[in-house]
Amino acid sequence: MILLTLAAVALAASGTALFGNRLRRPTRFEVRPGVFRLIPQFSQGLGMMMQLLVYGFMLGHWITRWRDVADPDPIGARIGLTIIIMLGALLTVWTIILAVMVALTWLGVPTFELTPAGVRSRSLHASVFLPWEALHTGGPHRPPPDALNSIGVKLSFARPELVRYKGLGGALFRRNPVVGAGFDVHLWLLADAIRWYAEHPEDRAAIGTQEEHDRLLSSVAVDYPQPPPRPARPGLVTWAVWLAVGGAGAGTLLAAANLYIAVAFRERIAAATLRLPEGDESLLPGPALPAIWFGLVLAGAALTLLVARGVWRGNQGARVGLIFLSVLIVVSGCVGSCFGFGSPDIALLEVPGEEPLALATLGIWTAHQSIAFLVGVSVIPLLLLPASERYFRPRFPA
Repeated sequence: MILLTLAAVALAASGTALFGNRLRRPTRFEVRPGVFRLIPQFSQGLGMMMQLLVYGFMLGHWITRWRDVADPDPIGARIGLTIIIMLGALLTVWTIILAVMVALTWLGVPTFELTPAGVRSRSLHASVFLPWEALHTGGPHRPPPDALNSIGVKLSFARPELVRYKGLGGALFRRNPVVGAGFDVHLWLLADAIRWYAEHPEDRAAIGTQEEHDRLLSSVAVDYPQPPPRPARPGLVTWAVWLAVGGAGAGTLLAAANLYIAVAFRERIAAATLRLPEGDESLLPGPALPAIWFGLVLAGAALTLLVARGVWRGNQGARVGLIFLSVLIVVSGCVGSCFGFGSPDIALLEVPGEEPLALATLGIWTAHQSIAFLVGVSVIPLLLLPASERYFRPRFPA
């Protein structure tokens, strides 16, 4: 399940980068004092949200596994302890990854900026500064209007000794000096802007002002071909989006109802838990596990809404992300919900007088699983049918 989640995260990100038509990206930079900055195409905040989904699943599974250590069967206890150690190691690694992502987001990595002194790029594995004097005039050239081949803008250097490299990616950049990949900007604009400032040193001082940004666009972007209009959105895509949105909303409401029961009836649940047979009691009594469940469902619903918004607009990367998110939901529903541990205590069915409360909890969990499964198995074919696929095909300028 963890591997499936990681695959969905990776494919959602790579799908956005590979299947989004790069020549349909915005013809503008982000204007900041002293710089023209490129905005990363894949949001760090969205990446952190997906990481937290995986982390929350692992944390919840690790918590519920602790009860296996008390198994009266020695073999079962050893197996439980082994699983706890393995999951603990994975949680440790994931904590480090989350800490790194928080630090990178705080530092604003990755960044790509045009400054009066040159081009500055910083990523996790490399930092590069290209003075304008290091670049050849007359280049870089505009990449061809092919979304799947135009990975970035390739540079050439007149004075490569002026280029400053730091980090592990410096050697790779020396062999293949490509910039702009992974950023939300029209690659023709990036190539034209670099070429302009390499050839016009008198305009470099004004970089970072709105007036210079507008002047640059009026100078270089007048002949950009426009892609043909997108065909009308097919009903299959509309149904897929509304199913995903409705499923996200229903799942959030059910998880909130589950949390309400855990909070409103926590005293009854705690008293009834004391009468359970040994080994059936909840590892985290009270609303802790329902709160974790609600947090995971809320994060998953937010991710679904973000991806569904891209699908509505015809983004191929968002389509790939929603398909794999649906696959993850269907598989988790088949092998057992990764949110099942959020019920206050289904074991209360064994306590006389508490059957209605336990049945309400069980009904909420069952409804959540059924809705998630049905939405997943419906969205996948709707987005894979040929009528939907044609809507997401890249449209290249004539």
